[in-house]
Amino acid sequence: MKKEHLLLMALTLLTVFCWLATPPLEETPLYMKTSQLLGALSLLGFALLFFTAGRFAVLDAVFDGMDKAYSFHKRLGVVSLLLVAAHIIVLAVNHPLVVSRGVAGPEEGPVMLGWPSLLLFVILVLFAFIARKLKYEPWKAVHAWLLLPYIAGLVHYYRSSEYAVFAPTAFSLWLNVVNLTGLVCAFYSIFIYEAAAFPYRFRVARTVAVANGTLQITGERSGGGSESPGFTPGQFIFVKFRERRLRFPSHPFTVSDSFTAGNVQFTVKNLGDHTARLVSQIKPGDEFSVSRPRGRFNFRAGKNRQIWIAGGIGVAPFRSFIRSGIPETFKIDLFYAYDSAADAPYLEELGSLPQGGSLRVHLIDYTEKGYLQAEYLKEAFTAGETPDVYFCGPKAMGKYVRRQLSEGGLAVGNWREEEFRFR
Repeated sequence: MKKEHLLLMALTLLTVFCWLATPPLEETPLYMKTSQLLGALSLLGFALLFFTAGRFAVLDAVFDGMDKAYSFHKRLGVVSLLLVAAHIIVLAVNHPLVVSRGVAGPEEGPVMLGWPSLLLFVILVLFAFIARKLKYEPWKAVHAWLLLPYIAGLVHYYRSSEYAVFAPTAFSLWLNVVNLTGLVCAFYSIFIYEAAAFPYRFRVARTVAVANGTLQITGERSGGGSESPGFTPGQFIFVKFRERRLRFPSHPFTVSDSFTAGNVQFTVKNLGDHTARLVSQIKPGDEFSVSRPRGRFNFRAGKNRQIWIAGGIGVAPFRSFIRSGIPETFKIDLFYAYDSAADAPYLEELGSLPQGGSLRVHLIDYTEKGYLQAEYLKEAFTAGETPDVYFCGPKAMGKYVRRQLSEGGLAVGNWREEEFRFR
């Protein structure tokens, strides 16, 4: 079981245990107590959402890469929304739905549904449907507005709970820790992160078009800390441009060559509104800030026998691997799939690499050979081997490749995938 699943299970069980160990303030029907538990679990879920949104360094260790933390973040958002819905449904089924200011008459008993919870539910439902279609820049702006329904949910809890909210009881103490953590992480991720988490300042030294709509950007240090960033090939960085015409929320880009105390190089493909603006308008001399490197897409941590599979701009981390030097003890096959030669970053560079030794490169042009089939992959397999597979490309391509491996009877060791796919 993955570490993030163990963490979620442990925190859920702790919440349930504290709920069982703490009686309500007065005699309360079971459905009401169950609804309170569901509400508490939704607050736990939203606290974890804001924690993963904070891009803290510890996320790399807990989730084995911050890209995995963001995938967890999206799934947890759905689960938290379902918990809010369950919290409301349990009340609605067992008692007429009452929208009030948070208190009920003496004959009604505890409040069934306060306006903060209803507001929270409506906003989150709208967000769930809208966010799936948004590009990164408006998605990030909408995401920040989640703080309002989250605060509404907290107000609802502290005004309407059937349990003591400020008392030395297990349930009260635990939820206060959860809620405080959620609030601190929310305010940090929304109001502080963009100003505090970019210690390295660079100036664009040169740009090179490496494919249609794809630009390689090389930056030279212009300010900020002089210490080494501790970069490992395959990692990504969050980049924030300082020029007004290019300014947009920080965006993750995989480092395509190196990231040292003096320079950084990454590659941008026009995939959305702000990346389109960046590719078309950036010029030498423009300033940008960079976060510390994140991610654990590290081929040196895998077996000596590996298969790398890249789709389009997903070739960037593999280029970083190659340019860092592949140990002679490794045997690697790189399959690079692309739509056409004009749309393939670094095609000429990779095609000119010497074949044999530690690395063999297989170029798959969809327009000539079709999709990456099992028959192509079999070229890299030797009987008895179970190589580790490293993949970076579109999500649909990843699913297709895994199906090809399975249907072709090609056994692999670990499957490692870079999961950041912001448009």
